[in-house]
Amino acid sequence: VDGKFFRLDGSLWPLRGLAYGPFGQNPDVDAFASKEQTQIDFELIQSMGANTLRVYHVPPKWFMDMASEHSLKLWVDIPWGQYHAFLDSKCERKQSRQEVRQIAQEIGNHPALFALCIRNEISSELIRWQGASKVSRFLDELADQVHQTRSSLLCTYGNYPSTEYLHLHEIAFLSYNIY
Repeated sequence: VDGKFFRLDGSLWPLRGLAYGPFGQNPDVDAFASKEQTQIDFELIQSMGANTLRVYHVPPKWFMDMASEHSLKLWVDIPWGQYHAFLDSKCERKQSRQEVRQIAQEIGNHPALFALCIRNEISSELIRWQGASKVSRFLDELADQVHQTRSSLLCTYGNYPSTEYLHLHEIAFLSYNIY
């Protein structure tokens, strides 16, 4: 991160990306297309001039390797605690921290990785219920888990415009989902 820009190998790097997947009804089984289809897709994506893919599940190694072969960077979402009051459970908070740390350890050094997204779109209702400051602190804790594991790894939170009042201090850059 260089101000409001990104740099790669010392040169200005304009992020030109798109979302990729999930493809099936069961993300544990078919969050990603087949290797053959992914090869075709990556060639098309590369020909369009895109350089980054946002994926909503942690990709397998073959996917990351193929992205690297096509000079594509990956913005990887870490799915956890979707759609419920995650701060109400000490066990779930601990599990979320462990999951973020484990994923940062597993894929954090891969050359295709651009950034980890520690969470995507916490609903405004849930934030109001649990408290914006408490949710922000917890998300900062998760970002800190990433930095403790891989200090140079970029991380962000996929904010939604109705929750722009989440002010995170540990993320590398702001990201908003605009529909």
